[in-house]
Amino acid sequence: MMDIWLLIGALGLIAVHESAHAVMAHRLGGRFLGVVWDLRRARVGVRLDVTGLTPAQVRWTLVAAPIAEALWIAFWVWWHPVVAPWWRMVLPIHWALNALPFGSTDGARFWATWRRPARPGGAS
Repeated sequence: MMDIWLLIGALGLIAVHESAHAVMAHRLGGRFLGVVWDLRRARVGVRLDVTGLTPAQVRWTLVAAPIAEALWIAFWVWWHPVVAPWWRMVLPIHWALNALPFGSTDGARFWATWRRPARPGGAS
């Protein structure tokens, strides 16, 4: 039975993560363009248009996901405490891998915003 709760929690984690990106981008003036499924690499994501956002706003769009994940997992551990040891092990690994500045991770996108020049007359 615990396997089912872990699966539900993991699928919810993906949904919460990607929804947080989309909602934050929309609230800051970006646009949600759709869901991206990469089944060969077992990845899912959201396609966003953030061209009008400042680098700081793009960073908030990216940071919204781990914040939402922390809230989701806090709720999940409260609801089913038996899964807490598993999440204590998996979540830090997940966050560390997602924060690495390589490939197409959120971390790579986050760190790239520091290299992007600020728009003339705009805050960064």
